[in-house]
Amino acid sequence: MEQQALSLPGPRISRITLGRLHNLGNYEHVRYEVTVELPPGTSPASVARELEDTLNALEPKQPVSDWDLRQAVKTLALPEPVLELKDDDDPFESPQDVLRRKKADRERARLHIERHEAWLKSRDAALRRFDALGGSAQWTDAKDRWDDQ
Repeated sequence: MEQQALSLPGPRISRITLGRLHNLGNYEHVRYEVTVELPPGTSPASVARELEDTLNALEPKQPVSDWDLRQAVKTLALPEPVLELKDDDDPFESPQDVLRRKKADRERARLHIERHEAWLKSRDAALRRFDALGGSAQWTDAKDRWDDQ
């Protein structure tokens, strides 16, 4: 007797769940996990790629510490450094070296602020993409589930 193949539809992916763990350092982390229901005809690969990109872009750790950011803002609030001959009393640095150092500090401050602003922009765009998925959000804290007995 010959076996006949049944005309059943092939396997279909109907749901994708992806998670991303972001290490914050100091034994802390943030985990984002998303489950997406796929309507028929949706490409699972394209949805998975979009989810991966979105979860990666949700990087919660700032590229610059709050302290460095505050210092950068203070540095850029100061007037542009100029060559001051009164710095000539310093036996370790010439006035030109002092000026170079102050300009380097100012450039580093500008870069810190640029990196922070780029991070904010990227994160906001990822959050908007997250919203576009149209799901619901639920926040839970592991501390709420501890059994302290």
